[in-house]
Amino acid sequence: MNRKWCWFVALVLTGLITSEPVGVLAQDGPIERFGEIVPSGRYVLRWGMQKGQKFSVESVQETVTEVEGPLGKSGKMPSALTVRQDWEVTESDDATLTLLQTFQSLKMETTIPNAGKISVEVPGPEPESIIAKQIHANLSELIGRQLRLQMDRLGNVKKFEFIELPSTDEMPVANQFLTKESLKNAVGQMVQFPKTTRALGETWGTTTKAPQANGTAEVNTEFSLLEMVPDHPRWIKIGVAPKLTLAIKDDAMTVDEQSSEGHIIYDDELALVRETSLKQNFTFSFKGEGGGKRTIESNMRMKIEPQAISTPTPGDTTTDPTKSAPRSLESGKSD
Repeated sequence: MNRKWCWFVALVLTGLITSEPVGVLAQDGPIERFGEIVPSGRYVLRWGMQKGQKFSVESVQETVTEVEGPLGKSGKMPSALTVRQDWEVTESDDATLTLLQTFQSLKMETTIPNAGKISVEVPGPEPESIIAKQIHANLSELIGRQLRLQMDRLGNVKKFEFIELPSTDEMPVANQFLTKESLKNAVGQMVQFPKTTRALGETWGTTTKAPQANGTAEVNTEFSLLEMVPDHPRWIKIGVAPKLTLAIKDDAMTVDEQSSEGHIIYDDELALVRETSLKQNFTFSFKGEGGGKRTIESNMRMKIEPQAISTPTPGDTTTDPTKSAPRSLESGKSD
């Protein structure tokens, strides 16, 4: 399993991987939310972003990989990638919204055999080593580049594309998780919500499949509404528990052990995810020539900060998402 695949395992789970404060009673009676009459104590979860709204987004991906082969263990190899983007809602209606995602900065830290530790940041000065210079050039290709993502209000992505493709198609081995396809896995997936309302303590699930060499990878994720966030009266903490299953020909690669711990913070006032966090540990075994084991520890975080958005005031129905947000959808992949 190459390094690109290691990063994919964590990245694909990213996309699977949103009111009142604790001690305060739910609303006295039913309220209108996204065109639905929502009973007391229940919540309708949607991506409620509207045309013209803007957001600042930071995604951090940290991994530590250790390989055990016939000659022993390789030692731990840490890597980290930080991506900062601006998001703007360019189109929206009752059913869908379109996000324009613009790369503002990237920072990569990694350890490469025979090259040592490398740290590259763009925008930023060009490093001295040959490998770091190449990574710097590849990262620089992305600055200012834009991606267009179209999704429904449940978070099911319908279309995702580069508006203008980077000119760099081939990247060095140390940088393969920054290829176009890997970037789509990193920033082209969104949290998926259930079609029906949920109350604290209730759950829902999603299933994502992705083709792999000689097989498929399937991630089944359970989400659960855990609690209200004490310092934010209308933020909800949602638990995230993904499980990876591999179906590879002749069991050439299997998952021996895995564990995960994650959460999502959903802003019920603005109707959007404010942050995600997911920690995972995997141990894989390989058959055949050059077999062995590989252990991957992954820590992913994302924060979404509103930049151009009105905050509702009591009695103001012009900016209140509960009044102006789209009607609930009758279809979607989430249950």
